Amino acid sequence: IMLKITMLQTPGIALDGAPLSLPFKRADALLYYMLVRRSATRQELISLLWESCDEATGLKNLRNTLYTLKKSLGGDVLISPQKSLVTLNPDWEIDCDYDRFTRGGDLSAYQGPLLQGFAVKHAFAFDEWMCRTRERLHEQYLARVAERARGAQEAGESDEAIHWSKVY
Repeated sequence: IMLKITMLQTPGIALDGAPLSLPFKRADALLYYMLVRRSATRQELISLLWESCDEATGLKNLRNTLYTLKKSLGGDVLISPQKSLVTLNPDWEIDCDYDRFTRGGDLSAYQGPLLQGFAVKHAFAFDEWMCRTRERLHEQYLARVAERARGAQEAGESDEAIHWSKVY
């Protein structure tokens, strides 16, 4: 199973090349958050996505959302190696522009703001996290572009330096 996730622009999910739409926004939000964080406690996820619910309701909502992801994606992309912990399943092949940019240094993976146009109603903690992460990524992008422009200028590659300066 090949999962392709786009997060650095308008978000999208494709499973084995076919676009996939999850049944509700909190399922998307959970997946996107886990792709960034890699692991989180159940409590953290409940506070992030169901902050207005009591703990029992939050746990039930989280279980239902994990089940929805499993059913929609045809397997456990998120696993729970310990009762209180949820992690990204290392057995899954996931191609994500976020990883290519943050872990691989691929500037072309950054096509726009994180989760552009994506919102979850009444999930203020998620919105705050998304805004902070979006700002951090944009700063990283600008710093890397400036670095490329300086490097090209120092190497005497004026066309390359001009290219990166325009991107900046």
